Amino acid sequence: MSWMAAAAILTFILLPLLLLSVPLTFQARGRFGTEDRSVQCEAAWTGGLVAASIAASGGKPSFTLRLAGLPIPVPHGKPGVGVKKKQREPRKQKHSGKRQGFPLTKTLALLNQSLLSVLLSYLRKLVRALNLHLELNGVYGTDDPALTGALAGLVAILPRGRLKLDLEPDFTGSVLDVSGTVRARIVPIVILWLTARLLLTGPVRRLWWPKVLKVFKKGQRIKEVAQHV
Repeated sequence: MSWMAAAAILTFILLPLLLLSVPLTFQARGRFGTEDRSVQCEAAWTGGLVAASIAASGGKPSFTLRLAGLPIPVPHGKPGVGVKKKQREPRKQKHSGKRQGFPLTKTLALLNQSLLSVLLSYLRKLVRALNLHLELNGVYGTDDPALTGALAGLVAILPRGRLKLDLEPDFTGSVLDVSGTVRARIVPIVILWLTARLLLTGPVRRLWWPKVLKVFKKGQRIKEVAQHV
């Protein structure tokens, strides 16, 4: 192997790691309510060499991209152009007579002490790694008072300092009226490392590894059937 080939391979390996090590700054302001929703996000990479912003308030979001302070044209779809898509008829849903529970209820049922401990540890490390400054205030609630209580418990044990939370749970029904601001300084490679470690811990691995084995075994059976045809 020549030195040029070795240098090319080394560059191919190190360049993604170098790019993932460059910090990304992020700031967002928004309001999320039952009837009023708006958000404005700004992100900058390499000290503002590449910057993007997006804003939405009820209608179609607006997106801008800048390179070294100069705006870059972003293609937008024009009304009336293109092939008109055939509208699909709404699918009729079968009603079993049973009320559908909140999707997070089943997820919370999977939580045990070890898994909850691992997730909370991950959240603490993630908040530190993100250099996160978060301010939230408002009211929240779900149709399930037990789930609302569980969410209130999670909010109560979140580490303070850079988190300023003034959230009130509402146990009378489903409600969401929250506004806030978030600022962060993100190093992507650190987030990827923390997330990979989380996925490989025992309590979390037990959630996704059996599904991977199931898909793998199903693929093996399909391959064996195809070979015998």
